[in-house]
Amino acid sequence: MRAGAPDGNDLFIRDAAVMLGAGLELRQATNISILDGKISEIGAARRTGGQRILTGKGLLVIPGLVNAHIHLNDAPLKDAGHGKSLDELVHPVTGLKATGLRSLSTAERVRRMSGALDEMVRGGITGAVDFHEEDISIIERLRRVNRNSEILTVLGRPQRYFSDSDISLNTGFEEDEIVTFDRQQRKFDGVCLSGANEYSDRAMEQIGAMRKGLSGIHAAESAGTVERSLRMTGETEVERISARLRPDFLVHMTKATESDIDVAAKSVCGVVCCPRSNAIFGVGIPPISRLAASGLEIALGTDNVMVNSPDMFREMDFAARIARSSALDVLSVQARETIRMATVNGEGIIARGEGRGIVEGAKADIAIIGMHGVRLSGTHDVYSALVHRAGPGDVMGTVKSGRLLFRGRGLRMEK
Repeated sequence: MRAGAPDGNDLFIRDAAVMLGAGLELRQATNISILDGKISEIGAARRTGGQRILTGKGLLVIPGLVNAHIHLNDAPLKDAGHGKSLDELVHPVTGLKATGLRSLSTAERVRRMSGALDEMVRGGITGAVDFHEEDISIIERLRRVNRNSEILTVLGRPQRYFSDSDISLNTGFEEDEIVTFDRQQRKFDGVCLSGANEYSDRAMEQIGAMRKGLSGIHAAESAGTVERSLRMTGETEVERISARLRPDFLVHMTKATESDIDVAAKSVCGVVCCPRSNAIFGVGIPPISRLAASGLEIALGTDNVMVNSPDMFREMDFAARIARSSALDVLSVQARETIRMATVNGEGIIARGEGRGIVEGAKADIAIIGMHGVRLSGTHDVYSALVHRAGPGDVMGTVKSGRLLFRGRGLRMEK
């Protein structure tokens, strides 16, 4: 079964190793019963008539991977502008991304976005938060042609960016702009803003007052963005965002100060780090250890498809390595904590609460990993192997709300 060809939503997984709950407790030889898209029983579960049986021997069942920050719409521009700076590539008005997408047909863009969706599903991803910069029309078209789009939580934004002068004068949105965006955002799952330097304080207050659903914004991505905010307003991006917008989560925090981290810990729920993207753009690496120590829930994302593969295994591996390296501490951000960042914590950001993982009553969003291949067999630490050795090729199945979106060749179903 190829990615994008869904199956039914009643499954019985027999005799698999499972990472259970928010703590990812490893339990061997466990049965999981899935009915009506939810996990109905774990442990000594028995098959209910009509459930398809999946043979779990040699498999590891984990919570579905969550790509908590992605820009899906630039998938048609893979590797365009390699070596360009952050602003040159992705500035929402003048960047190569904005100008390059305008030259492509809608059909070509949808085809490339659909391919990136399939890549994510084949890689065990059951949830992805898309920061969408345009109106909803291309997402609606994507949803019509690829059912894997059900993994997406799509956030939208007003189609106006504020000049330095507007920000200095604290100009807000006009009434007709507010009405238009209020109408548009009903088609999205929430709000995503580019960054504090594209909006006045007044504009962020207006969005904060009217937003519906999930909300996020880029913050402290580079030294340049931090300096610009201080120059224009006398406050850091994080200070301005936390006081005016109060979003559910911040993205990046690469150049966050200790004060910024303290402010964020008191006013937002989580931070999504994208270390591979930050490294490609040469803007630094996020202080993952310090962010986690503050009590913030840390999730991971792959950011722009045009510069990064949407591969959460690569993101986990890189994040864990740079966290330990920057902290000069081999015990910093252990493998199990990294897996939480790529699964349960991302689930919690989407749910605007706490992630549950694999527990009875939860949605059956799971990834099935084959542990019998040469890369993973014989491991003495399953958590470490999953972070530092596994890859999309080890994913045998991806299940969303009980439906088998992707079935690898090594996944055996009993008749």
